[in-house]
Amino acid sequence: PTPLSRLLEQTPKSTLVAGHPRDTSCLPLTARRELLISRKLYQPWIEDYLAIIRPRMFDTIEALYGASRRDILELRTRYGVDHLLVPGRRQLGRPRLPGMEPFGDLARRLLEETKARDRPILFLPERCRVFPEEADNTVERLYDLTCVADAW
Repeated sequence: PTPLSRLLEQTPKSTLVAGHPRDTSCLPLTARRELLISRKLYQPWIEDYLAIIRPRMFDTIEALYGASRRDILELRTRYGVDHLLVPGRRQLGRPRLPGMEPFGDLARRLLEETKARDRPILFLPERCRVFPEEADNTVERLYDLTCVADAW
């Protein structure tokens, strides 16, 4: 397992993780923790399941690419997300959602509408970062959303 997976294995079994759908796909296998959504969990051909996963995917994309702190905090209040995995700054500049429309279009639109300085995902409180140990915005980082809510 990766260092991130090892860290998540130490969290309670009930821990729910959100993050970019492309980056979270292997966490259920390596960290044995539940995900809000991922590319692998997005199975749109099951109608009842689509009603659950579609809003989760939209909300995740809006939290990662949008200009609202509320969108990030709603992952916690609406779904009970404990940790948010944030891609590196460079990855957040490119949606990386091939074949996943309309979510790629939404991410591209949000990127066009929002200046980097107005995207709260890039400025989460450092004291709430639980991974990695060193501050580095070029790699993926894990944040405690309860801490983020308290800090904001």
